[in-house]
Amino acid sequence: MTTRTRDQVRTETTWDLKDLFATDGEWEAAYAAVDKARLALVRHQGTLAQSAQNLLAALEADEQLQAQLIRVATFARLRLAQDGTNGAAQAAVARVAALQARVEADASFIDAEVLVIPEATLAKFMQEAKGLADFRLRLDELAAKRPHRLSPETEKVLAAMGEVLDAPYMVYGRSKFGDVRFEPFTDENGAEMANSINAYESNYESHASVTVRRRAWASFSAGLKAYNNTYAATFATETNKNVAMARLRGYGSTEDFLLHDHKVPRALYDNILNIIQAELAPHMQRYARLRKRVLGLDKLLYCDIKAPLDAAFNPPMPYEESCELILSSMAVMGKDYVDFARRAMTQRWVDRADNLGKNSGAFCASPYGVHPYILITWSDTMRNVFTLAHELGHAGHFGLAMQHQRLTNTRPAMPFIEAPSIMN
Repeated sequence: MTTRTRDQVRTETTWDLKDLFATDGEWEAAYAAVDKARLALVRHQGTLAQSAQNLLAALEADEQLQAQLIRVATFARLRLAQDGTNGAAQAAVARVAALQARVEADASFIDAEVLVIPEATLAKFMQEAKGLADFRLRLDELAAKRPHRLSPETEKVLAAMGEVLDAPYMVYGRSKFGDVRFEPFTDENGAEMANSINAYESNYESHASVTVRRRAWASFSAGLKAYNNTYAATFATETNKNVAMARLRGYGSTEDFLLHDHKVPRALYDNILNIIQAELAPHMQRYARLRKRVLGLDKLLYCDIKAPLDAAFNPPMPYEESCELILSSMAVMGKDYVDFARRAMTQRWVDRADNLGKNSGAFCASPYGVHPYILITWSDTMRNVFTLAHELGHAGHFGLAMQHQRLTNTRPAMPFIEAPSIMN
């Protein structure tokens, strides 16, 4: 693994963000347009309960504004994801966070006014303006939150504080991808090996060599330990925020508050945890003992959990070969789906480079009206193949949803979002 900077990686291994904005100037213009559109949205304030057409006009204006904001925000966040050390990208994301808080504060009147419209009147509006049918999901989800809504003034204040409320995660990300560094280590032959979050997660923690795994883990742990107090305080702040928000909104618990948007019943959540602890845990403990014996280890450390049981059964998987394997496995989904996945993997929708400051793990971003973007760090492993197939599940889902649904109906609950990826 390397410690190359972003400008040192091959262009063909990076994503092409020009489909979002061709130049920084275009992005700046779009940013200004969003700021202008949010001010125009306010002209609908105080009118939503007057007629079906007024309600529809406000919902459509808000949807258009959100589509513009998503595109502006995605461009900034993807540039930061590709290199968290880039000061300009950090500044752009900070500006987007501030813009998003302004938009949410100015648009908060919509939910407040909808919630005071009597159900009978709302049903009458649905009959009078057929276009409102497209917003039924949004209106139903809003009604489900009615018991937990605060006063319009309070909701506007909370929306305006969005950038501050999101600060714990921002601090975590900036430190993880911009500041944390790891000392190099040596393998059993004395060769020096560079370490990073992506190098450890993509290669070292599943390395066949006990020496490499354990020395990489020592380097990794030492690098993280320097941030123990910072991460503890950041996590505690996030936890306390969620506890406070749950109480303010009248939820029975913080878990209920966090599960609401996912549409996961508390009983289902508790049942899953209980099954893991009571029924799955003993088998996993037995499996850990089996791994220790098969690997011939004196003791099984945390860094040995992902060691390959048969290193020879883990051949290198170059990107191009992996793409063909994925496409052949997706053939059952039909030609349109396979063609979509092929475009994603060959037209630079995937950023697979390994460079300093890049986000760890993998994700798929799906800006409405463009196409999905996938981030992954490729290290020629079968695990990479599974991960890319997973993210292509998201890409196919949202890519097709964007073709057939308007923005307001493209974001289902998280269990549904993960289903296509798990299937892939």
